[in-house]
Amino acid sequence: MSLARTLGLVALSGLGFGLVAAAIRPLVPWPEEYGLAEKLRWWNAHADENDLVFVGSSRVFRAFDPRVFEEELAAGGTRLSAFNFGVGGVRPFEMDLILRALLERRPRKLAWVLYEGGPMDPRFEPLDDVEASRTVFWHTPAVTAIVLHSVARWPFTGVDASQWRERHAWIGPALDATGLLELAWRADLARRHAQVLGWNVTSFGQGRAILGEVLGEELASNRRRMLSPEELANGKGYVAFEDNADEKDAERHRILHANPEGFAQRVEEVRIGNDAFPDVETLNLPAVAAQQAVVRAAGAEIAYVVLPDRFPRPDRRALERAGKIETVLDFDQPDLWPQFFTLPSRFDAGHLSRAGSIEFSKALAREFAKLAKAPR
Repeated sequence: MSLARTLGLVALSGLGFGLVAAAIRPLVPWPEEYGLAEKLRWWNAHADENDLVFVGSSRVFRAFDPRVFEEELAAGGTRLSAFNFGVGGVRPFEMDLILRALLERRPRKLAWVLYEGGPMDPRFEPLDDVEASRTVFWHTPAVTAIVLHSVARWPFTGVDASQWRERHAWIGPALDATGLLELAWRADLARRHAQVLGWNVTSFGQGRAILGEVLGEELASNRRRMLSPEELANGKGYVAFEDNADEKDAERHRILHANPEGFAQRVEEVRIGNDAFPDVETLNLPAVAAQQAVVRAAGAEIAYVVLPDRFPRPDRRALERAGKIETVLDFDQPDLWPQFFTLPSRFDAGHLSRAGSIEFSKALAREFAKLAKAPR
C-alpha cells in the first residue's frame, strides 16, 4: 500500500472518529455529583420565575437562604424572587460554565446575577480526581481555552517549583539549573488540562451516563448532595448543613468547635491576608470581562459577592479597585462583618451555620437593596 493511500486512510479514520465523537458529545448529561444536574433541571423548568440567581460553590449553597433574603427585601419595599444555585465542589472554571448554562434560555424576569467567582487558579489540587465526571465535563474547548490563559499567567511559586521537582526528579534539577523549570511547569500543566479536554471531546467514561440519559434512567451514584424537586422548590436551592450533614461534615463541625483558638487564628489570618492584593493581570481579565458581558447580554446585571470564609479573598476587591468589575459585596472582612466570624455563625471553618446563613441572607438583602436602588 502506498504512503499516500495509508495517510488517506488514517485521515479518513480520524475524520470518522471526530464525527462520531461530535455526534455523541451532546448526549452526555450534566454530572449528577452534589446535585448539579438536578438543580439545573429545576432551573430550566422554573428560570422564568426568578428575578435573581446567586451562582457559586458550597459556600453559597449553605449561606444564601432565598426566602430570608426575599422577606428582608420585602420589609423594605422591594419584592422579587430569588434562587440559590450554589453547588458543592464548584470552582471558578466550572462556575463560569454553569453561569452560561443558566443564561442560555434568557430567563424572562432575570434582572440580577449574584456571582461568587474567585481567582481562576489553573493548578490541580493534590487530591483532585481528574477523571471525575464533573472535572471532565467542564473541560469543554471554550473553558479549556480560559484555563490555558490562566496557565500562562498564574504566579509560579516556590511551592510549585518544589513539588514539580519532586514529581519529576529525573529532569527537575537540570531544568532548574538552566532556568527552564517554570516553563516546564507551565507546559506540563497545560498538557494535563489538554488531556482532560481530550477526554471531554471523546466522551471518555460517559457510556453509562449517556445510556441513562437516552433511556430516561437517572444514575444513583455520587448524588450525596442531591435535593429532590420538592426540596428545591421549598428551599429555593438552599439547605442548611444541619439538615443533611454526613459523618465527615459532622467531624469538621466537631473539630471547629473543639478548637476556638485555632478558629481565632484563622480569622486573624483572613484579616491580615485581605490586604495582600494580587496582581490583577494574573486573574484572567478576559474571562472576568466575558462573565460580565454574558450576564448583560441576557438583560441582567452582575454583582460579585465574597462569602465569609476561612481564607482571605482579596482578589475581587483588587479587580474592583482596578476598574475591572463594577460591584463587589465583600463579607469576608472580620472588621466590617464580625458577626460572621464567630463560632455560632459557622458550621465548619468554611461554611455558615443555619443561624449564620439567616444573618448573612438578611445582611446581603440590605446591601443588595442599596445596590438595586442606586442609579446605573
